[in-house]
Amino acid sequence: MTQRWWRALWRALLASAIVFLLAHVPLPVWTPRWFAFGLVPSLVFLLVCYMGKVLFDTLFYDHYNH
Repeated sequence: MTQRWWRALWRALLASAIVFLLAHVPLPVWTPRWFAFGLVPSLVFLLVCYMGKVLFDTLFYDHYNH
């Protein structure tokens, strides 16, 4: 694998780890119900968007290799 793919894999794994940690952080008791049920879907949506950006940058932009 080229360095671009290793960098993309590292960014994807790091983003997945951050989302996993944020999804498992315990919320306070006083957290509104709408926030508690909207947290995980919004995190997954942001992760999918970021993975798409990483893949798009890896495949179509060669600005990482100077």
